[in-house]
Amino acid sequence: MILTIKKHIIMTNRDYVNEYFKAIKDLNADLEKRARKAIMEFDKEIDILAIMAHDLNLDREDTEVLDAAYNNCEYGIAVSRYNENIDCAILGVRYNKDSHIIEAFMKDFSNGLIDEWVNINYLSTDAKRSVYVTILEYIDQAKALCSL
Repeated sequence: MILTIKKHIIMTNRDYVNEYFKAIKDLNADLEKRARKAIMEFDKEIDILAIMAHDLNLDREDTEVLDAAYNNCEYGIAVSRYNENIDCAILGVRYNKDSHIIEAFMKDFSNGLIDEWVNINYLSTDAKRSVYVTILEYIDQAKALCSL
């Protein structure tokens, strides 16, 4: 009789952490790839305020629309011209064909220092991730609005 001994692979804590970081890195790369492809193919601006206004059946300038957008949108840290880190709402995303970059409309609703389109290459990795999530979260609604 031949006995087969199964070799158990014991994963150390360090191995577990390495596997965790590898999985996160792979997921983040996939998120970026999907978001870039989606916004390039869409070739229009994703306007979070317009989407919220449509969902609420209100005018885009209504305060309820702004409140809904601020409560449901992604946020990212942007650096002001005074080198301050400011938490900003991501209220729009577009692909600039001329410069081949993704831009996000970032708005600081607390003190109004940032209210502009920002090249996402100037954002931190976490803020870029928030832009990619915004693209994938709202692109289907933006396509539906464009088809009306």
